[in-house]
Amino acid sequence: MQKKKAIWWFFPSLLEPCDGPWGKLIDFGHDPVLTWKAIIDWAAKLKVNYLIPGIEPYASDRVYNQWGFHYVCHFPDDPSARCFDDETIRRNIATVRAIAAYGRERNVGIMFHHYNLMAPERWVQAHPKLQAKYEAVHDPVWGHCSHNDRLGNLVSNICWNDPEYKDFMKRCWNEVFVNIPELSGAMITAGEFSHCGCDKCTGGTPVYVLQDNDSPEEAARGAAAKKISDEKRGDMAIDLIRTFTGVLDKLGKEVIVRTWFMAGWVNRLPKGIDYATKYSLFDACWGGPDPVIHKWLEAGHKMWETVAIEAENCGPILWHDEDWNKLTAERNNALDIQGCIIHINVQWGHTGHIASFTASRNITRMLEGLEQPVKAKSSEKEFCKFFGADSGAQIFRAVKLIATFPLHMTSTVHLAREGFSFGMPPWFDGNWRWPGVLGSPRYQPEPWANPDGLTTIYELIQSVISKPETYRKIIESPSGNAISRCDEIAQWCLEAQGILESCPVPHSPQGCSELRALIASANIAKLAACEYAAVLRARVAWEAVKQMAAGTPESHAAREIASNWYEKAVEALSCQIPWTMEIAKIYPDTMHHVVESHETFNRFTMATRLRIRREELNRIRTVAGPDWQKEMTVEFWPHLPHTIGSGAKR
Repeated sequence: MQKKKAIWWFFPSLLEPCDGPWGKLIDFGHDPVLTWKAIIDWAAKLKVNYLIPGIEPYASDRVYNQWGFHYVCHFPDDPSARCFDDETIRRNIATVRAIAAYGRERNVGIMFHHYNLMAPERWVQAHPKLQAKYEAVHDPVWGHCSHNDRLGNLVSNICWNDPEYKDFMKRCWNEVFVNIPELSGAMITAGEFSHCGCDKCTGGTPVYVLQDNDSPEEAARGAAAKKISDEKRGDMAIDLIRTFTGVLDKLGKEVIVRTWFMAGWVNRLPKGIDYATKYSLFDACWGGPDPVIHKWLEAGHKMWETVAIEAENCGPILWHDEDWNKLTAERNNALDIQGCIIHINVQWGHTGHIASFTASRNITRMLEGLEQPVKAKSSEKEFCKFFGADSGAQIFRAVKLIATFPLHMTSTVHLAREGFSFGMPPWFDGNWRWPGVLGSPRYQPEPWANPDGLTTIYELIQSVISKPETYRKIIESPSGNAISRCDEIAQWCLEAQGILESCPVPHSPQGCSELRALIASANIAKLAACEYAAVLRARVAWEAVKQMAAGTPESHAAREIASNWYEKAVEALSCQIPWTMEIAKIYPDTMHHVVESHETFNRFTMATRLRIRREELNRIRTVAGPDWQKEMTVEFWPHLPHTIGSGAKR
């Protein structure tokens, strides 16, 4: 079996121009058809079989979670679902058809990805039963009645088990392929981010997609209730998959289903479908591939491996590591799988934008090494050609040092199912909520994601609970653990910073711009590593405060140490913002990370994170206990910009 290659973009969509690894967006006049044709030509040379973007404008309309049917469907049977005039929809259809048709010419299939359990709000309002179920959902992550786009057209958490919604989605899938027959198929993420709280969907107990086993809610529900809700959720996902694949099979279209939370139902899910992993190297790291893929293969499923090149862990940081790309390609080639999907995540300011010379080396090197192989080029030679012979080799060395930040942070601050997410507040303490409390069991990397066997922050906290007096040694003399690795990353990135600031200036304007971005990246990575090293030290000292008798000199000393370290963390975060603004001048997509975004997973804007961290610092200094979790909880909704959070709610 010949393995295949695919690229999944979260942004750009098929309706938005994207600069390729050639930096010629301006040459194409920001025409999405011309820019996507250039991407298709590049992909064809690298033997890419599929490109999988969305069909909704993320950059302009900020449609997140990729549900874009209202941009290319007239909804003849569902007039309340229409969000745009007929001419706009016809123009969008013509754009996507032109791109997909060119893909066919070059043997690069154009698919699209979408999440699910969403719909235009006016359509939901036109169906009272669905509206009542939607109104009843109070998700601890997303809040109540939030919108999925800047324009306020979309809502989520719609009941799949309701026949009205199921029939509506069947009509959506049919119409998009009737309107755009050149599309090769679609990839779906079944059940992620959205849920319904009705009895049929949950068995009577609400369950949230991002809920986990160490929460008080889970404990209160008990094993019997959890088993029922899991079965109901599994039934929903299986029916959704069967319905989706049934419609596309009749249309003769190709299907990929991302698995995400479905490993528990691996033996129940329909066979004969192409599934794609969610966990495996979803954040670029030195570990992997996640052994979960073997579980799927043993169950007889056809699997794709998903590799994230510039995903949630790198933040606004340019990096490249040729060795990592080669090793990751080798690991994928050794698997008995259908192929590999490379995930490029530009949104939220992550620098997966392939306009960057440095970032594009990661994507190109990976595609060269994957089966079907393409003759590999030398990144160092390309760096010397791009930056000049007198500085290229030095810059090449520096970007590999910068790469230690994304490639090692997952084993340092690892959240189950996601790895390390650059902009995610650690929730220093407080009541359970996704992403959970730093130091809980949820922050334990599995062995595959922690190849150096570092002692985790969870394990460090447990040792302080057992022997509070040991906290000073952990903080002052860390070794072989999460704290010491953060210190090492900071030193590696400091070395990169020195190399970049002293190397000869490139001769070309493009080389000068990229060097500026790399200098900013080295500073951001160094500061972010320092931030997390300080946060982890503060968390260790704080645990000692909680274990010691209130009012004692020992307790006062531990509190002072915790607040001093957390103050350093706040300062390190504050210093990242101007450097991020600097890189955003060169790559404007990064600005979304700083200014505004519907940040999935609550990966907040940096300014919002800073406000929350400052409030947490205030509570470290003042909270007296004994109900530490309640008193340390900082609610995030009031701290969000008006364009998201409470402002995005009705």
